[in-house]
Amino acid sequence: MGNIDKSAVAKGNDIYYKLIQNGATVLSSDRPIEAGQQLAKYILDKKIKSKYINLSQN
Repeated sequence: MGNIDKSAVAKGNDIYYKLIQNGATVLSSDRPIEAGQQLAKYILDKKIKSKYINLSQN
């Protein structure tokens, strides 16, 4: 996903959000924190609940 990472740096991290929104089930990135933040935002925005999702920081 090098091109995606470069696009995110240039255009904003919401590119990861858009990938998830469009059905991506796996994100492979050299920027896992930024991608993870967008995943967490998506989960909160869509009010997704599961015993397997824990957004608290340890």
